[in-house]
Amino acid sequence: MRDDPLEHRAIQGLLRHLSPPGVAIDRWPDREERNATSIDAIAGPYAIEHTCVDSFPGQSRDTSYFAALAAIEADTCLNHSLFVSVPVGALSPGQDWTAVAARIRHWVREQSNTLSLGHHSVALEGVPFVMNVWRRDESWAPGLRLGREDPGDAEFGAMLGNQVRRKIVKLSPHKESGSTTVLLLETRCGALMSGEKMKKGLITEFPGGLLPGVDQVWWADSSCEGMPGYLRLY
Repeated sequence: MRDDPLEHRAIQGLLRHLSPPGVAIDRWPDREERNATSIDAIAGPYAIEHTCVDSFPGQSRDTSYFAALAAIEADTCLNHSLFVSVPVGALSPGQDWTAVAARIRHWVREQSNTLSLGHHSVALEGVPFVMNVWRRDESWAPGLRLGREDPGDAEFGAMLGNQVRRKIVKLSPHKESGSTTVLLLETRCGALMSGEKMKKGLITEFPGGLLPGVDQVWWADSSCEGMPGYLRLY
């Protein structure tokens, strides 16, 4: 485990959901031993391994790029309700992100009020992607909402499966020695992620969703402030 306070918080928070009450961390093997085979935590009878899972391949990178556009929502006031969706991968290195954001911002502020209610595909000069735009009626609060389109789950199962198999290798020796093995899957960006999607991904890669050498699988949603929310997947 890297010295990452968010990982530490996620594991500590999980302990509140394990039995018996009051179970506490005894050791942080990966932090102490610094080798590729050490698991993240030992807590009483539990051997715990943690990993962060993206909603789609490259999500963390794409989220950092998307921030260049997300600022438009924060600094734009509208008298009508507008939802703008852009494709995953809309921005890439080498593009003038500032110019792209400025063009979209100008259109939203100066021209979006001419749209009729409903859905529109909008292509702007200087913007290297087509936006899906919905103008909503007065029952919606005025303002701009900006989001990314769902890329689908086609690659998610394989990505999750490869990630989980590496963790199974680390947990299996502890299962053989009698520990209760726990895999904690954490999501830090809640966009396009749910417990149902995580469980479906596991079932796609592992028959019945059961992981060899793993007794419990938990999902932690850390996308909101405060302690993560936890859901036991099995």
